[in-house]
Amino acid sequence: MDLEKGRVHAISSDQELNSLIASGVRLVVNCWAPWAAPCKQMNEVFQTLHTETYKEKDTVISDEGTSVLFAKLQPEKWPSLMKSFNISTVPTFLFFSKKRLVRSTSGANAVLLSQNVRWLMERSESDLLDGACEVVSTLSEITLVMKGTADEPRCGFSRQAVEVLRKAGVQFKTFNVLSDEEIRAVLKKRFNWPTFPMLFARGNLIGGIDILRQLADEGKLVQELARDERQDVGENGGEKEEAKEKSADESKQDGAQKTEDAGSGGASGGNEPREEQGVEGMSSALRERLEGLVKQSEVMLFMKGSPSMPRCGFSRKIVEILNDEMIEFGHFDILEDNEVRQGLKKFSEWLTYPQLYSKGQLIGGLDIVKELVQSGELRKELSQ
Repeated sequence: MDLEKGRVHAISSDQELNSLIASGVRLVVNCWAPWAAPCKQMNEVFQTLHTETYKEKDTVISDEGTSVLFAKLQPEKWPSLMKSFNISTVPTFLFFSKKRLVRSTSGANAVLLSQNVRWLMERSESDLLDGACEVVSTLSEITLVMKGTADEPRCGFSRQAVEVLRKAGVQFKTFNVLSDEEIRAVLKKRFNWPTFPMLFARGNLIGGIDILRQLADEGKLVQELARDERQDVGENGGEKEEAKEKSADESKQDGAQKTEDAGSGGASGGNEPREEQGVEGMSSALRERLEGLVKQSEVMLFMKGSPSMPRCGFSRKIVEILNDEMIEFGHFDILEDNEVRQGLKKFSEWLTYPQLYSKGQLIGGLDIVKELVQSGELRKELSQ
C-alpha cells in the first residue's frame, strides 16, 4: 500500500479497509462526509493528532513498538460498511487491533478522540481484547452472542434462542463466538457465564437460554429487554444487577421459588434463572460458611438428596452425568439445611438446584452441565 508521507491515509475502497483490518495493525479510521460541518472540524483535529503527536508519519510506533495507522474514509460510498460497523452518523471513529473492532465513537468531541487514540496506542493486547468484547456485546440494542449465525445455528440452544426472539418479534444482531476463540473465552470470564448463547441488551447481560425461555414463558421478554437500567459488571467479571422495583422483584422470586421447590423446571426441563438480589442482608457468619462449603471439594455439587439417593430428577440426572464423565465430586444435600438452601441462592445469584461448583466458582445447573458435556468442554471448565 502506497502511503503519502505526513498525511492521513485516504481509504479508497471497502476492499482496502478490509485488507488493513486483516493485517492486524492498530488502526484508527475517521468516517466522515464532505457535507457535514462537524466533520470539517474533526478532520483538522484528526490530522493534527496524526501530525503533531506522531512526527509526521502515516504509520506510527507506540511506546511498546506497536504500529498505529491513521486513515479516513467516506462511509456513504459503501453502504455495506455502514451496516457492518453500525455507522449511523458522521463523524464516527473506528479503532481496530488484531483484526477486531475494539472501540467505536461518534460525534465532534476532540478531547474524547484524543483520549481514545492514546488508549489504542498504549493499552495492552489484553485490554484491547476486553474492548473488542464490549463491542461484541453492544453490536445493537439487542445482541445474541451464539454459536453460528441466526440463519445457521451451530448448537441446539442457540437455535432455540433465535426462535424465541423471532417469535417475540425482537430485532437483534448476532455474533458467532465460533469465529473467535479468544473472544469466546474472555466473554465467559468477563460476564461470569460459562456457556452460549448469551443475550445482551445495550451491552448488559440478560442471561442464557434458560432465562430467555423463562421470560418468554412468563410474557415478560419484551418488557425485560426494554429496561433502561440493568446489571453492571463488577471488576471480577461477575454480575451485579441493579435494584429493580420491589413488586417486580418479589414476583420473580416467588415464581422462581415455586420452580425450585417443585423440582420440575419449565419447558427445558431444567430452567436455572439467576436471582435479581445480591447478598445484602446475609450475615457474615453464613457468608463465611457458604464460602467454605463451595470449596469443600474441588468439584462440589449442591443437590436434593445424595448421589446414591437423589430426591429430584434434575439432581439424579446431573449425578449420572458426573459419574459417566468419571468426575469425582463432593456433595451437599440442601434439603437437610434450609439455611444453606436459601442462603446459597443469594450467594450464587442462582435460584434453582442442583448447583455445580469448581474451586469455589459456580459452573451452573443441569442445562449448563449438559451443554458443556455436549460441546466436550466440561472437564476444561472444571479445571480452570
